[in-house]
Parts: sequence; C-alpha cells; structure tokens
Amino acid sequence: MRNNPFIMQIGLVRYEPVWELVLRQIGIPFSVVSDGSNLLNDFSVIIVNGTMDTFLQTSLEDFVRRGGSVLYTTNSVNAVDDRTVSKSFVRSLPPSKNDLYQFNGILDLFSRVSFFHNNDFADVEPFGDGWKAYLGIDINVAISTNSQRNNFYRNTGRMPNETVALRSKGTLRQLIFSLIQKLHHLQQMPFVHQWYYPDSEPTVFTMRIDSDKGTQSQIEQIYQLSERHYIPTTWFLDVKSHESWLPYFKKFEHQEIGVHCYEHLLHRSTILNRENFEKALMLLRKNNLNPKGITAPTGEWNKEYAEAIESLGFQYSSEFAYDYDNLPSYPFMKNRFLPFPQLPIHPVCIGTMLRARMSDEEMAAHYRTVIDTNILLNEPICLYHHPTHEHNGVFEEVFRYINERNILKLSYTQYSDWWKQRSSTLPQLRFSDGTIESSSGDTYCRIILPDLSEAIISINGKIDLNKVSFTMVKREIESPKNIMSSRTFDARHILQNALDWWIKTTE
Repeated sequence: MRNNPFIMQIGLVRYEPVWELVLRQIGIPFSVVSDGSNLLNDFSVIIVNGTMDTFLQTSLEDFVRRGGSVLYTTNSVNAVDDRTVSKSFVRSLPPSKNDLYQFNGILDLFSRVSFFHNNDFADVEPFGDGWKAYLGIDINVAISTNSQRNNFYRNTGRMPNETVALRSKGTLRQLIFSLIQKLHHLQQMPFVHQWYYPDSEPTVFTMRIDSDKGTQSQIEQIYQLSERHYIPTTWFLDVKSHESWLPYFKKFEHQEIGVHCYEHLLHRSTILNRENFEKALMLLRKNNLNPKGITAPTGEWNKEYAEAIESLGFQYSSEFAYDYDNLPSYPFMKNRFLPFPQLPIHPVCIGTMLRARMSDEEMAAHYRTVIDTNILLNEPICLYHHPTHEHNGVFEEVFRYINERNILKLSYTQYSDWWKQRSSTLPQLRFSDGTIESSSGDTYCRIILPDLSEAIISINGKIDLNKVSFTMVKREIESPKNIMSSRTFDARHILQNALDWWIKTTE
C-alpha cells in the first residue's frame, strides 16, 4: 500500500486523443508524465502508451518498485511484445469477468490482439511493492467510425438487427474502467471517478422519436402518450414529410423539437448535407421552432455530415453508426475534438423487432431487460421509436416501468447540457491518510474501495473515508451461453442491406 500523499490522476507517457476521450467519459483526471514529474506524488496509475527514454524507464521501474501500478499498452511496443505469446485478428470477444477486468457486452474489435502466457489479452504481475499490467488490445479502435449490420441477441427465433458502429466503444470503455479500477485496488487504495449523472442519480432515461413520414394522427398518439406519462420526449423531424403542417408541433411545450432531415438521406458531400439540414432548420425556425440538436437519417455518420452540422451550429447529435449503448463523448476528427457531444442510444427499435417477428410482449420484455441491466450497470437508458411503426402499447409499458423505477427523465438538450457541464472540468483530487481532498469545488464522485463497496457522494474539501457510508453493490450479469451466436454469418443482413439501398435510392 502506498502511504505517501498523492494526486489521484492518471499519468500518460504521451498524449493520445483516444485516452482523453475514454478517461473523460469515465471521469478521471490525467496528464502527461514529464521529466519533472514526481511519479509517486503526482499519479495514482501510469499508462505506458508510447516509447520511453532510459530516464523515464528507470523512473517507472522505481515507481512500481515503491508501490505504484503501471499499465503497458500496445503502443509501448517492447513491453507488450516481450510478453506476447501469440497475435491474431479478433472480430469479437464474448462478455467476460475475471480478477483483472470485466465487460458486460460483446466486445467487437476487428483488429489484431496480443495474447499473453495466460492465453488472455490482459495480464498482471507483482514487481517490488507494486504491479505491472499489460493490455494486448489497441484502444484506438474507440475512435473508429466504420459501421456494419449486427444482430442483437435473442434466445429464440430471429434476432433483430441494425447497422451500427463496427467496434463496440461502450464495451471497450467498460474494460478500461475495470482495468484502471483494479490497478488502484491492487495498491489498496480507493478508485475515485467523476459521476456520470446529475447528483447521485443511478442512471438517466431519454426518449427519442425519429418522425420518418409519420402522419399527424400517428404523431399525436405518441405525443399524448408522452404527456400522459410525463416523458420529455425529443422529436427529430423529417421536415419534408410534415412541411404543410409544421405549426402543429408548436404545441409541444413539454417536449423538444430537433432536426432529422429535409430529404431523408445522407451524402458523402459536406455541401449537399449542409443544404439538406439547413433547409430543414430554416423551415422549422420560420415556424417558430428552434431546434438545438440533430440525428442523421438511418443513424448514419460520416465526416461530411459532421462538418455540415458543425457549420450549422447544432449543439449535439446522435447516430448509432458512430456509437451506441454508451456514455456520451466528443467525436475526434481531423486532429481535433468536435465541439458538440454525440449522445448514443440503444439502436433496437420496434421496427427492427417487427422484422424479427417479435410480439408486443417480447418487445416489452426486451426493453425491460435493457432498463434493468442499465440500472444495475449505471449505464444510460436511451431508447427510440418511429411513429409509423406504431405498436405504442409497448412504450406505454416502457414509460410505466421507467416511472415505476423512478428514473431521472431528460430531454436531449438537458442531457447534452449536463454532459457538457460535466466534461468542462475533471475533479482535482488528492489522497492522504484515508482522506480525499478536492480542490475543484463541489463534485459528485463515485468512490469504490478494494472490497468493492462504494459510495456516490459530493466531494468538496476534505472527506474522511472512515465517515462515509459505503454499500456493497452486486453487478452480476449472467450472459447467455450462446450469446456469440449473434455474431455468426446471417444471410438476412445481405438482403436487408440491399432493401435499405433500394429504399434509399428510390425515395
């Protein structure tokens, strides 16, 4: 155990955008290790993500020998390669839990992975009074922008499918979180990170409607359903379909209006994308509707789309071809982070479940499972729907269940504004003699002790851990034994992709 006072932050051997993205999502302060760094005082864990000169290598050895923890990544080539037994191209890995790490969804990687003597992609060993850990996965997959059609597990019958981000960023974030947490606990110290939600809320619920060709009657039904259950639904309008009756939406005072499109398509041209979304934006503003956010048609994402919506001043976007089932993040593009957050959703909607021939009862059960799992894992609950798919009784049950579980409900602008506020400042924390001291003002943080008991509290000034009430939280998720069947070849994907292409080109 390290007894000396130290700053609770992550040290990076060199700056990498992907580490900033993931560490800001988790809510851990970080800085680059410099020649003048006092490693034992300045860092709780150091991530070796680049080559080291002799001086830094000697300093790190001393840091570990005296009780520190270091994580060597694939960018610290020699350290990882020296321990690598084999390398292979890995498409996907099943959910996993062991003494070193855990993640609860399928980890889609589509990259080469190093495996160590334990036949695993991660390993840890004691060194002096400290610990050395090794990760054989290149986490740069977390800023990938490729997509493909995936099945979403169902234990019987056809599986619903959707075109989503090729690599599962949310699952990778869970893996990194668990590794960093373990490297704190191996030093017999608490792991502290900025909390994900307002105050100590366990999660949030958002509801999104993409209005795609919905009639006024279909939209009115969902509007009344949302009002009846006090759901701050956010509506992303297919403006061309509603152009003659846009004033209708002015009555949505308890709900939010956003842009989906004018023409329901996405281009590989910044100019054409801008023209499409600007036309939608101007028509909405002409009718005294002032949208702040946007979602792209069919959930697609490309850099030309990002450039277009940035130039139009949108405050957030949400596309599952970029990310899904994850915390918000700021996309990294052309050597910079975009100024607006991406708000991921759960991409399975009623339409995708209808294609899988699921009944209303099966659809409601799917959403209840998502809700229960995400509450347990403290993941956001972000669902979406289309008016033309109807089956609104499913969401009658979903809304009732959300209210029964007393989940905080936010519109997309509220969620985006909260995330921007959270992201603007990382907590500055110092640990010494069983106390945590904050120098960054009032900040809600989760503190997880080595015995895995935890507390979510506001830290302002000094906190004596002996006076904090900690609770044991069991997050046991039993993954289906055949869950990887959702990643086997499915000929229906080819047919669905062809159908989607035909619809897109003939609309």
